[in-house]
Amino acid sequence: MQNSVYSVTEVTQKLKTVLETSFFLVWIRGEVSKAYTSSAGHTYFTLKDASSQLSCVWFSGRKYHTSRQVDPLTGEVFSSPGVTETALEKGGEFLCSGKITFYPGRGTCQLVVEQIVPSGIGMLAQAFEARKERLAALGFFAQERKRPVSRNPARVALITSEQGAAIHDFLKIARDRGLSSHIRLFPTLVQGAEAAPAIVNAIETVNSQNWAEVIVLIRGGGSLEDLWCFNEECVAQAVFASKIPVLAGIGHEIDTTLADMTADLRAATPTHAAELLWDPRTLLLEQVQAGENRLATHMARLLERLLDALSQEKRALILASPKKRLLLLTERLSHADQTLSSAILNFLGQKSLGLVRLRERLREALPPTHVDQKLVTLRHLETRLGFELEKMLTEREQARLLRETRLTNHISRHISALVAELTTMDRVLANESPMAILQRGYAVIERENGDVVTSASSVAEGERVTAILRDGSLGVQILTKGGVRGNGTEEIAN
Repeated sequence: MQNSVYSVTEVTQKLKTVLETSFFLVWIRGEVSKAYTSSAGHTYFTLKDASSQLSCVWFSGRKYHTSRQVDPLTGEVFSSPGVTETALEKGGEFLCSGKITFYPGRGTCQLVVEQIVPSGIGMLAQAFEARKERLAALGFFAQERKRPVSRNPARVALITSEQGAAIHDFLKIARDRGLSSHIRLFPTLVQGAEAAPAIVNAIETVNSQNWAEVIVLIRGGGSLEDLWCFNEECVAQAVFASKIPVLAGIGHEIDTTLADMTADLRAATPTHAAELLWDPRTLLLEQVQAGENRLATHMARLLERLLDALSQEKRALILASPKKRLLLLTERLSHADQTLSSAILNFLGQKSLGLVRLRERLREALPPTHVDQKLVTLRHLETRLGFELEKMLTEREQARLLRETRLTNHISRHISALVAELTTMDRVLANESPMAILQRGYAVIERENGDVVTSASSVAEGERVTAILRDGSLGVQILTKGGVRGNGTEEIAN
């Protein structure tokens, strides 16, 4: 019996321990009443429902410390301007989070508030979570269904309010980027009960015109209620059904809507949406300049290689040409002729010198009369020798010319034979080339990897192949095998 008797202090301490450990962080929904703020900035109020009430205190140090709120039902972080003392003093239903504390000295407990949000925000967050799960199950957010958004598009459909800051931020960035894109504005409401149908109508209008390369859906920042039209299922459905890729940039970076999650590409802000679409013009100019430099370098190297190849071919052609060979032979013949002429002149000079010496010896050994007779005979021999030498030289010149003429004729006949043989080979190659065969109505069948199909057994039914004809190609699909049928293939590309 003694063990069941506690002192007041023991009981209150146990109550304090149980309460503060069991309710370290709780969310409580209730109606705020009797709210007032002390000179120290602390706000005291009562949170009640139909049958109970709880004292609460919201210390000044915990007020407005962040605009990012946490929804107690989903754990989602969202942007909120925060609840003010004035709002609490007016009363209404709120969601309060904090811990339960117990004061043994007064025997009372109260909620020390950490965060307060209007009750409606929690309901919206709950609805958001339910819709998100339902649309996710339908594949709205699947990454594999999302299409790439063109970089530097030429035609952009902009869906937003023509009065908001978002359009000015977007157009400011667009003016300094890209390559003179055409932006067509589809003004619409972006807040309120009528905003969702207006946004759906704008998306459907853009699709019906089939003009834009991309749809840009943007709005500036706001509270969860301000952005709620972008969480309506009809808007997400319109984004999902759009035949044109959609880029969404709604709110600030921490804001996430169902339209953002369904879009093919999400931007953190309207400004970021423009940055995702267009590169800075300075970057584009640098890329163009770099491309021009690479092209100039490539062309210079290519030209250098072509000139080297041309020089090599020219040298080879000169060395192998009949004209060059004829010139070389002519030079060799001329050199040989000069050598022979020099040898003959040297020989005649030696003989003439010998005759002079012989004449002098005869004068010394014979009488003048006999010498005169010998001189007459000698002159006669000299005349005959000169005639014979001239005749010999004439015959050699004629023989040289004859040899040159025969060599020229032989080279000409050889060149004519080579030209005739080359013409015949060219005609044979032209008749036997693949293009000549294609001109007669045949086709070459290739697989998608470029391999040539040489047998019907090597392809499978349903396989896609390419038929190369004389004037183009056809993409075909194999429907049947083993026989020729009129409807055995289906044209799928040209």
